[in-house]
Amino acid sequence: MRKSIIIFICIISIIFALIPIVVYWQNFTNYENLSQYSFYKLSKSNGNWGDFGSFLSGTTGAIFSFFSLIAVLYSLNVTQKMSILQLKLSRDEQLTNEFNLLLDVLINSIRNKKYPDIHNHPADFDIFKKLNYANIDILAQRDTLWTDKFNYIYLLVQARNVIEPNAVMMFKQERDIYSVLLARISQASDSLAEAFLAILCAKVNEDHIFFLNAQHLAMNEDYQSHRLFLSGIPSIIPRDLEILLLKHFKKQ
Repeated sequence: MRKSIIIFICIISIIFALIPIVVYWQNFTNYENLSQYSFYKLSKSNGNWGDFGSFLSGTTGAIFSFFSLIAVLYSLNVTQKMSILQLKLSRDEQLTNEFNLLLDVLINSIRNKKYPDIHNHPADFDIFKKLNYANIDILAQRDTLWTDKFNYIYLLVQARNVIEPNAVMMFKQERDIYSVLLARISQASDSLAEAFLAILCAKVNEDHIFFLNAQHLAMNEDYQSHRLFLSGIPSIIPRDLEILLLKHFKKQ
């Protein structure tokens, strides 16, 4: 609580404490002004002091009981807000840990996988990538509808078309994990979704993301494509593919 608020509350409390005394002074004493008052003239009667105490307890007691109730309600409200915030932070931490675990599983699966080469023999991802980028480039050159401006969705469709038929099943495990990650991003709060996207793009290179997105477009399940677009994955054309296309097309 800020210092100014504390000072304000103290001043208000003192004012409310003095009001009953002033009222009592004006109504139940014989002094017309302060010059007639003297500590030596204070009452020696227990009854008078009892009446004064009863008056104060009946006035200031009710007032301070009201302020105590307000303070308790305020304290409960602050405690409730803190509890809600703590629960949200715990929930976000749990979701982040689960997201990172799933992402690590995806990365390990991609890293240990063998991909088919031109002869359908197992090869490294770099060979698989270059082969499919070359095929995409060939299709783009043959396409009479191709424009000078590169279109991300168009290239995803071309990637979907050139990937070997058995690659759909080959990517099944990675595709399913990736789909769950996209769902987590689309269902998270704005700040958490932004963090998830940053983590995903930092840990998974753009070439893998490109082929995983192409796999989502290759599936018949509408919910997978829906997750892809709801997640807000950046529509970035992989640098190697862009360089390859720039050899034949002038980007405006």
